[in-house]
Amino acid sequence: MRPEDSDPARLWDITRWGERLARLLAGVSWDEYQANEEKQIAVERCIEVIGEAARHLSDSFKHQHADIPWREIVQQRNVIAHGYYRLEHQRLWHVATVEVPKLIARLTPLLSEPPPNPTDTE
Repeated sequence: MRPEDSDPARLWDITRWGERLARLLAGVSWDEYQANEEKQIAVERCIEVIGEAARHLSDSFKHQHADIPWREIVQQRNVIAHGYYRLEHQRLWHVATVEVPKLIARLTPLLSEPPPNPTDTE
C-alpha cells in the first residue's frame, strides 16, 4: 500500500478539508449561506471530499472506531456526487456547521505526523 493511501493520510485529508470548511463558513449566517451559490458549491465540495476520504479508510480502522458514523459520512458524499439534483442545503448546512466540527474534534487525537501535501496552500 502506498503511504498516501494509508489510514493516517485519509485522516489528514478529512481533517484538512474539515478545517477548510470551517474557514469557509466562519462568520457566515444561514441566510448568507443560502444566498451565496459559491459558498454552497464550496460546502458541497468539502463534504464530498471528506466522504470520499472516509470511504477509503480501511474496514479495520472503521471497525476500531465504530462510534463514528462512517456509513452516513460516505452516504452524504454519494448524495452529493450522484444525487446532486436532490440536495437539501439545510441538511448540508447542518452537516457543515455541526457534524463536521464534531468529526474533526474526534479525529484530531488520532492524527499522526502529516503526510507531505504539495497541493496544500495553507
